[in-house]
Amino acid sequence: MSLTFNGTQWEWGDEKIIKYDQIYSQYPQLDFLYPFQIEKDWNGYIYSDLCADTIDIAMYICLVYFIAIFAGQFIMEKLGLNFSRQLRSTLALWNLGLSLFSAMGALRVAPHLINNILTHGYQWSVCTRASTAYGLGASGMWTTLFIFSKIPELFDTAFIVLRRSKLIFLHWYHHITVLLFCWHAYATRSSSGWLPRWVNPIWITCFQLSQMAVGIFVCVSVFYFQSIGEPCHVKQENLVAAGLMYSSYFALFLKFMLE
Repeated sequence: MSLTFNGTQWEWGDEKIIKYDQIYSQYPQLDFLYPFQIEKDWNGYIYSDLCADTIDIAMYICLVYFIAIFAGQFIMEKLGLNFSRQLRSTLALWNLGLSLFSAMGALRVAPHLINNILTHGYQWSVCTRASTAYGLGASGMWTTLFIFSKIPELFDTAFIVLRRSKLIFLHWYHHITVLLFCWHAYATRSSSGWLPRWVNPIWITCFQLSQMAVGIFVCVSVFYFQSIGEPCHVKQENLVAAGLMYSSYFALFLKFMLE
C-alpha cells in the first residue's frame, strides 16, 4: 500500500488525509536545513501500520525486559559480579549517543510543532490528524525514529544491572510505560502524540515535572475538546492511558526530587 494523490486528496488505502506542508515548504529559505530527500519523502503511515500490527510484540518485549532485569540482578548478586570499571567508557558513549539523538530529534521536530501552534493554534495542533499535523515528512521521520528508539533505550537498565547500581521503581516503570504508550499512540495515529520526552539527570527533574504537567494539561484539554463535540483524533483508551501515565510520572518524579 502506498500514499497516493487522487487529484484532490491524499489517500492511504481507504483513508482520506490532508498532506500538510512542512515548515521548509512554507518557508523556502529554511530548505537548506533539510538537505536529505529521505526526510522530505518520509511516509509515517507505513510504520504506524506496523505498530498497529505488532502491539502484542511490544507487550512481549516489555515482559521479557521486566523478567530480564530482575533475573539479571539476582544472577549478578549470586555470582558477586560487578562491571562498573569495564563499562565506564561504554556507558559514557551510550549516554552521548542518546543525547545526540535527542538533540537531533528536537531540532527536526520542535520548529515544525512550534510553527503549527503559532500558525493554526493550540487546538488544531493537539486535535488534527497526525498525518496532517506531524506524521509525514521530516517531522514524521523523526517521530518514527523516536517511537522505535524506545526499544534500544531499554538497554539503559542493562548498565544499572551490570554495574550493580540501585534500580528504582521509577526507572523500569518509566521505560515500560513509555514504550507501550508511544507504540499505542503511534499505532492509533494520536493527534496529540507529539508530546516530547526529556532525559533523566536529577538536575533536570524540575523540567521533567514541567513536562509531566504539560502532558496532563494536554490530556485535559483534549478531553475538553472532545466533550464539547470538537473533532479530536485521539482514541479514548490512549487518552486515558496518557492521563494516568503523566499523572503517575508527576507523582513519582516529585517524590524522587524531594528524596
